[in-house]
Amino acid sequence: MEQFYKDSRTPLRMREGPLGAYVDDLGRQLSEEGYARASARYALQLVADLGRWIARRKIVAGQLTPEHLERYLEYRSRHRHYRSGDAAIVRRLLKLLREKGIVAAAAPIERSPAVPATRAQTGIGNGVPLSDVCQALFSPVLRRRRGAA
Repeated sequence: MEQFYKDSRTPLRMREGPLGAYVDDLGRQLSEEGYARASARYALQLVADLGRWIARRKIVAGQLTPEHLERYLEYRSRHRHYRSGDAAIVRRLLKLLREKGIVAAAAPIERSPAVPATRAQTGIGNGVPLSDVCQALFSPVLRRRRGAA
């Protein structure tokens, strides 16, 4: 993780808190996948911020749930700190915690008929940009949450 920071104290601070034990693993993943330095730093900072958020709520890493992560992202959105990649970062962290056995694996989710079940239904792999697919799938949900018509 040190390769992302000039100041050697920064990684030490990021290793504090309920998620501090996992930032090195996340940093290693990001580095191995060729993430740009700025993108990796942002992801690690987001995880550190999430760690502070869950510490304030007295949640330990093993108790972290997708619902906690959703509330955290809503918190960031309300405080105008939300970026489009934040959800992917926290999902990556949750996956890492599950792989390490820190967080229990999710129960299988039953598909609602309203949720496309195949690549053909979503357009993924059919030349439709993923951003268009995501917008089509999540715009109604976001409009409801934000109170838009």
